[in-house]
Amino acid sequence: MSFKRFWTVFVHRNWEFLRDRSSLTWNLLFPISLIAGFTFAFSGPGLDLYKVGLLNDTGDRNGSEFFQTRYIRFIPITDSSAALIKVERHQLDMLLDPA
Repeated sequence: MSFKRFWTVFVHRNWEFLRDRSSLTWNLLFPISLIAGFTFAFSGPGLDLYKVGLLNDTGDRNGSEFFQTRYIRFIPITDSSAALIKVERHQLDMLLDPA
């Protein structure tokens, strides 16, 4: 097969594709709409990935960089038995006793 025949088939297949409006629309608009849909679905404020309970928290957390970690929300808890139940039921990811 000569290159000239290959080139002719290539050009005519592309013209055929460009003349078919439905396939052209589908191939151009679908990826754009898919990207726009995913952008809309996954945009927004970042959520806390982990919730960590602090037993008997004194509130003196401003000096430590550990308590400023992104994506972790530290929750003060006073009752240890209620906190253990929350960990068992996966309402808290971790329980810390800083004392």
